[in-house]
Amino acid sequence: MTRAFSSLLLRLVAVAGLLAGAVACSDSSLHNDSGGTTDPDVNGFNGLSDTSTVKDAGAETLPPDVTLAADVTEPADVTASVDVTAVALHDVASDAEPADVTAEVKGSGPPYPIVLAHGFFGFNDFAGAGFLTYFYQVKQTLQNQGEFLVFTPTVDPFGSSDARAAQLLTQIDAILVQTGKAKVVLVGHSQGGLDVRIIAHDHPEKVAAVLTVATPHNGSPVADAVLVLAPGPISKGIIDAMGKLLGGAINPSGATTNDSVIAALSQFSSKVIPGFNAAYPDAPGIPYWSIAGRSVLAGDGGDCSVNNPPAFMTKWSKKVDPCNVALVALTLAMIGQTNDGLVPVNSAKHGTFLGCVPADHLDEIGQILGQPPGLFNTFDHLVFWSGIVQFLRAQGF
Repeated sequence: MTRAFSSLLLRLVAVAGLLAGAVACSDSSLHNDSGGTTDPDVNGFNGLSDTSTVKDAGAETLPPDVTLAADVTEPADVTASVDVTAVALHDVASDAEPADVTAEVKGSGPPYPIVLAHGFFGFNDFAGAGFLTYFYQVKQTLQNQGEFLVFTPTVDPFGSSDARAAQLLTQIDAILVQTGKAKVVLVGHSQGGLDVRIIAHDHPEKVAAVLTVATPHNGSPVADAVLVLAPGPISKGIIDAMGKLLGGAINPSGATTNDSVIAALSQFSSKVIPGFNAAYPDAPGIPYWSIAGRSVLAGDGGDCSVNNPPAFMTKWSKKVDPCNVALVALTLAMIGQTNDGLVPVNSAKHGTFLGCVPADHLDEIGQILGQPPGLFNTFDHLVFWSGIVQFLRAQGF
């Protein structure tokens, strides 16, 4: 399995290299005399004026597997516990049954299903490998703690949030039918936080609460920098074509029909994100919380300061993170801003801000393959996500 997985990673790295080369080789001769053509994705967010887009698109999208199956076979040890009502549900995606589930669903109220929405480049089963999930080992860990109402649906790895939210909504509807619950709690990482905000705005009757982690609510300078490198329609077309190829390799059994790297990056840009925020304000009556990551050896003060943070957010307040080498170059676009390698802290703030964790954008979800976050940094993503679930349950959800 190791040799096969290594081969798979080499193929994906090759594709990613082609993608990077397409950006770097953008020739100024491809642009017109006025400096290039106008790209509608950069100047405006598609579908902002029509909030029915999500519902209509979702009706035509077949949902990927909605599964309660274990993410992995052997989860890492986690000492935190979750005191919630377990639920006896059959795994609709496979013949596997959750282990030792004896309690029954009690009514349509809380505890509500918790839906973990992945971000840009997201997946539920990386390249069909069968063991590498986006929220690495999180669902299995929570199941071992008695929390069986956690779902990790899959949407396009690359694409605008209106398209991704349509796919996610279809799966949320299936989750509500399967569990008999009236609402879900939406927790989004990175772009997943924008996806869930669309659903909460358009379908507040289905949403109990929203929590986002490292979501670029006010955009990301990284997106602006990448779009500058690929200003013309030809280079953007090449990038999207490579994105579709890479998306199919990442998620061979999932939804990849609407993959568009440029649509996603444009949405995160400083030009487009204000329009998104204007179109999708918070829904009245739904609580919104947010968490940010801090890396590049940033401390817990300054932008991360919070009065009376919840206990699970104070475990690593004295720790710092050195940042994954894969993200270090991207931090150059955010000099002077506390960030996690992709998203500045101030952009990740939305609703009630709960503070920062010493983690880069990959550490927040346990990637790559659960590797430690960095020298002397004891941040544990499994304890972190367990803490999020405990916090949500303590709030009555």
